[in-house]
Amino acid sequence: MVYHKLFLWLFLLDLTINPILAFFDIGLAMDFRSNYFARFFYIIALIIASLYLINVTKKIPNCFINKLFSIALVVGSLNGIYNNTIINLTQSGNPAFLSHTFYLLMPIVMTSYGYYFFKDFDSSIKLKKILKNIIYISFYIGIVIAILFSIVYRSGLSDYDAIGIWNFFYSSPYLLYQKWGQFLFLVSILSTIVLGKRALLVVSFFYLLTRLFLFKLNKKLVYFIFLIALFSSLILFFKGSLIQGFTRFASVIDISKEVNLEIFDLATAGRVSEVQSAIEYLSTSFKNIIFGAGFGAQYYPWPNKVDYENYISHYTHFSFVSYFFVAGIWFPISLISYFIYLIKNLIQKTKENIIPTEYSYFLFWLIGIFVISLFGAVLMNNSFLWFIIGSCIFINQKYTKRKNRLLNL
Repeated sequence: MVYHKLFLWLFLLDLTINPILAFFDIGLAMDFRSNYFARFFYIIALIIASLYLINVTKKIPNCFINKLFSIALVVGSLNGIYNNTIINLTQSGNPAFLSHTFYLLMPIVMTSYGYYFFKDFDSSIKLKKILKNIIYISFYIGIVIAILFSIVYRSGLSDYDAIGIWNFFYSSPYLLYQKWGQFLFLVSILSTIVLGKRALLVVSFFYLLTRLFLFKLNKKLVYFIFLIALFSSLILFFKGSLIQGFTRFASVIDISKEVNLEIFDLATAGRVSEVQSAIEYLSTSFKNIIFGAGFGAQYYPWPNKVDYENYISHYTHFSFVSYFFVAGIWFPISLISYFIYLIKNLIQKTKENIIPTEYSYFLFWLIGIFVISLFGAVLMNNSFLWFIIGSCIFINQKYTKRKNRLLNL
C-alpha cells in the first residue's frame, strides 16, 4: 500500500507542478522548455512501479500487452544489432537505443503495475479517497491556469496561443459522476478550448460522444444535451474575441476546405512531413517494413525545411508510427487491434452495468489515451497512461460478461 500512496502523490505533483511550470514557460514566455520536467515524473513513476513489482508481486501479469512489447523488444534490439544502428547517438548526444528501449520496456512495467494497483484499489476506500482529492485539486489548478493564460495571452505577454496540460484529460471523466458532474465536465471542455491544445479538445469531443452513447435517454441526459447546446452557442457567440483557443481550432477548419498534404502538414506543425520521411526511410527495405529499422535507427524528418536539413530524429510524434519505425508494421497493427478490442469490451460491459458505474471513468480515460496517441508521442514517454491501461486490463478480466459473475483473480 505504501507504493500505491507514493505513486498517487507523485501523480498529484505531476498535475500540480507541470501546469505551473508550463504557464511560466509558455504563458509568460520565459522559454525554458518546461515539458522536459514531465519526464522526471515519468521516470520516478517507472522506478516506483519497478520496485513494487520486484519487492511485492515478484512477477508481471500474463497479458497480451506484456507479450506484445516483449516480442517487440527482442525484434528491435536484434534488428538494431544487425543493422549496426544500436551505436547511434541522438541529436543531444545520448544513445538512441536507450530511448527505444525505454519506449518498449516502460509499457510492460507500468501496465503490470496498473494491473496490480487496481486489484488493491478496488477494495481500498483510502486509495479511492486519495484519487478523488487528486482529481479535484488538479481540476481547480487547471481552471486557475486556464484563466491566467487567457489573461496573459490577451495582454500580449504570451508569444504562443496554446498551452498543454493534462489536468482536464483526467478530471473530465472522473467529475462526470460526481456532484455537479455534468456542469463541471462542460467547464473542463471550455477550459480546454481556452488553453488551445487541439489534440486535447478532440479527446474532449470523444468524451462527449462516449457520455451520450453509454446511457439511455432520461432526464439527466436531456439536461446534459441542453448544456451541450448552450455551451456550443456560447462558443459560437464569443468566438476568438474571448476564447483565443477557438481561433486556433477555427483556423484548422477554414484551411481544411482546401485539403492537401501541405496544408494538413501546416495544421499539424510539420508532423505529416515527419511521418512521410519516416515511412520513406522504412520503405528502402522490405525487411524494415516487416521488422522496423531497429534500436538506434534515426532519420531526417524535415530534409527540405530551412534550418532543419541536418536535424535527425529517432521517433515520430505519432505513437503508432514510432512503433512501426522501431519494430515493424506488425507491432502497431497488433497494438491498435488490442486497443479496439479492449475499448469495445469495456463499452459493452459498462452499458450492461457489468462494470460498476464508479469505474466508468477508466473507460473514458482509455478512449482518451487511444485518441491522443494518434496526435502525439505520448505512449512512448507518459508512464501514467500505461498505468491506466494496466488498470483497464484488470477491469476487463475481472468483470465477465455474465452479470455479477467475477473471475477468481
